[in-house]
Amino acid sequence: MNLEIIQAAPSPLLFSARPRIWWAGLAVIMPAVAIAVSPSPTSSAATDSEPEKFEWSDLLPTAWQENPRLHFTVTTELSEAGKKLPEVTPEHPAYFQLRVSGYREVGDTPAGEKTLKAEEIEPTLVRALATSGYQPAKPDRAPSLLVTYRWGTHNLIDPDNPDRSQAVRNILDRALLVGGEKFAGDLGAAYREAAVFAPISKNLPPEVREFTDPINLLKMRDSKTRFLVERTTDDIYFIVAAAYDYKAFMEHRLVLLWRTRVTVTSQGVTQGQTLPTMIATAGPFFGKETDGAEIIGRHTIPRGHVEIGTPTVVKPADAPAQAPAEKAK
Repeated sequence: MNLEIIQAAPSPLLFSARPRIWWAGLAVIMPAVAIAVSPSPTSSAATDSEPEKFEWSDLLPTAWQENPRLHFTVTTELSEAGKKLPEVTPEHPAYFQLRVSGYREVGDTPAGEKTLKAEEIEPTLVRALATSGYQPAKPDRAPSLLVTYRWGTHNLIDPDNPDRSQAVRNILDRALLVGGEKFAGDLGAAYREAAVFAPISKNLPPEVREFTDPINLLKMRDSKTRFLVERTTDDIYFIVAAAYDYKAFMEHRLVLLWRTRVTVTSQGVTQGQTLPTMIATAGPFFGKETDGAEIIGRHTIPRGHVEIGTPTVVKPADAPAQAPAEKAK
């Protein structure tokens, strides 16, 4: 049976929509811009995010920081079937069978990109799933869920590519990973409007064009949306986990229950540095529907983190023989 069962949703670029007359009422739109922008991304999961306290190391490029602080995005979306299920908690767990769907590279991936193996990822993923009450199936606990996962890179394509629609589709596919279906749909609508009104906007003064560009107006909605739009033009690492009804799967039917997506910028960091933190960050969100994307600031290595190896017994070395005391003269 083919287990490549996690597929990206169709790009919002392919959906049809009626363009809004965004350039009308410019005098009303422009005064609202100043109050629509706030200084930094926020997260409703405040307890899961490190305080945005300034550190001198933040001034350095990410690649030069010993333990960079990054902003991760997490989204979980439930299907209608998933919303009908009882809530899963550590006290009322659900049991799953885990399957890997593989490593993916999308867009222009740099040469020499290194990743982790599935056997290196799975222990961390199992621990993170347990945070939300999902446990591996046991001989006396049959699985009710099939949890599949994939991970990889999603990068921009050559900006000189003459096929503009391909470049936009690349961005919108990344928007689905970064912000979920609703955000990807909103960004797709903005790109369509920009294309429709391009002949008009090119004749406007630059200062007016900035405040009538649909993509820019979307960024001005709030600080979170601005962050998400900007993240769609970054190269990112991602991991996606999805849960399916196990009984239906054994009957050769796919019934999606929930899907969790996690991303982080790949600039200045490696997959080895970020994947474990990405998975741990997603722990409280597996199977728990989010209101759009959660933006969570964390260091790649948690503060106070100490790796303790397996203890071993070390025998003391034999004491060196002492030289005979010098005879008294």
